[in-house]
Amino acid sequence: MFRINQKSKLFLAVVVFLLLTPLTIYYVIDGVFDLRSRAGNTGTLAEEFKIADLNADNSLGIEDFNIWLSNFRQFRDSPTAYNAMSDLDKNEAIGISDFVLWLNLWRKYKASIAGGGGVTPPVVVNSPLFGTGIDGDISVSADTNINTATISSTRSCADAKSYTVVKFDSDTVVQVNEGVSEACVKTGDEVLIIGLSGTETNVETVGNYETFIVASVAGDKITLNTPRTKPFGAKAMVQRVPQYGNVNIAAGKNLYPSAWDGESGGVVFFRATGTVNVEGIIHADGTGYRGGIKCATASCNPGAGEGLFFLEGNDGKGGRGGDNNSDTYGYAGTFSGGGGDGGYYSTKKPGSGSQLIGATGGGGGGNAVLTSAPANSGPKSFGGGGGGGGNATFGTGGKSVNSSSSNDGVNGSDTSSGAGGNASRYELYADTWYSKTAAGGGGGGAVANIKDTSLLIFGGGGGAGGTSGDSTAHTGSNGGNGGGIVLIAANKITVSGRISANGGDSAAPGSRCAAGGSGAGGSVRLIGNILDLSTNKVTADGGTPSSYGGIGGIGRISIQYMSTFTGSTRPVSTNSKI
Repeated sequence: MFRINQKSKLFLAVVVFLLLTPLTIYYVIDGVFDLRSRAGNTGTLAEEFKIADLNADNSLGIEDFNIWLSNFRQFRDSPTAYNAMSDLDKNEAIGISDFVLWLNLWRKYKASIAGGGGVTPPVVVNSPLFGTGIDGDISVSADTNINTATISSTRSCADAKSYTVVKFDSDTVVQVNEGVSEACVKTGDEVLIIGLSGTETNVETVGNYETFIVASVAGDKITLNTPRTKPFGAKAMVQRVPQYGNVNIAAGKNLYPSAWDGESGGVVFFRATGTVNVEGIIHADGTGYRGGIKCATASCNPGAGEGLFFLEGNDGKGGRGGDNNSDTYGYAGTFSGGGGDGGYYSTKKPGSGSQLIGATGGGGGGNAVLTSAPANSGPKSFGGGGGGGGNATFGTGGKSVNSSSSNDGVNGSDTSSGAGGNASRYELYADTWYSKTAAGGGGGGAVANIKDTSLLIFGGGGGAGGTSGDSTAHTGSNGGNGGGIVLIAANKITVSGRISANGGDSAAPGSRCAAGGSGAGGSVRLIGNILDLSTNKVTADGGTPSSYGGIGGIGRISIQYMSTFTGSTRPVSTNSKI
């Protein structure tokens, strides 16, 4: 009888193993399991899988097995060629037990990708879009301003410190409004430069933005590693871009920016190599263009909301509401709706609207004069409502207490802002008209009809509501601020709370007065590998006005994704796969 000794048995086992194992693996790969479909799925693995990831590409596949097989063959031929990385069971030898361990880990990894086994799949895609992760993981467990708070444990300055651009010394050197500390922005950091306000003759540059790596900082100057390629208008901002790993926003907590103050603010922007889990809220609600300012007395002019260009003060280009003096007409709106007519109803001079594409601010409502009437005839005058701001859609005109349509401010449109409304008498008492006046409403802001949809812009501010008489107890209310900007680039974004850039509401006015218009929604852009946004939890809504105020238009939402995008937004987003 032919017998095989122990040494021969071992030799044959090794030969069979070496012949059959590669065939088996390739069959598995090409057949039932098909690892090739995951060849591009690189990322951060769970700890248990890392010992089997021999090529350190954050996935398990044929390349890892080939490395193991090569090391096994070398060890078989010469035990001095021991490579510890292929000794998965750490018994100081490379053998079949290591292969079995690798295969079991691979099977578990494959099941995790398919959603089985209760293992979180490795979903991270290594992409420059998602940053470096240098600021580490963060958890927002209290309301937090990203521009002023030190969130990351790696920093001693605000995570997203912002500066106002004073001027560009060259295409690579930008001077800002204060000295730049290395703790706040240093060599190697990424910064955003974004245009936030245009010029009187050009608002097409508003919303332009670029990001740069910082080459150096010195005093109040930041040197960029590459030249800028875009113009940024009259007012631009520099803001550090945080580079997080995982981001968690706790339920009921808010992450938000400083409000736009005419120089900087209004923008949330960060990158994350891992998952952004939003159980709470990331928002830029009411942090965009400012609403018009109300009057303390009826002898001033209720302010218009800001549009894509704005001059401070009463010499601005906004449609201010008329006052109750002899100069009662509403001001024309250059970058807003027209102002409502003031309290002398016979004047009938509301401000006109504007056909400029930057006229997104709402016009101010008119003030109303306090006049005499029978004691039992009720209130004697009413201010007009401010117009709503515009963005992707127009703002509506502010209302007058008189129901006649000629007294309401005109809605904005795709091509122009609305004109203000007329003042008028509005009540008959004992068969006699009395000088009881209702001022006109402010015109609504126009659509920001900018052709380049890649731009990020604030929502227009609402116009202020009109004041009645000279009593400070009867004042209108300020217009609502427009929505700001939220830009997030992350491997995975999951929203069960809210991400928003909604327009601001207007407050309730005093008695016999009208409210300001509400602000328009701003801009939200989400860039990711996997986006799970739930239903209408990403929003850029217009604000809600109080009595007689105009309604702000909606903002803009855009989605760019690599693998999957599920959910819906309000308004409906513009989507593209990258």
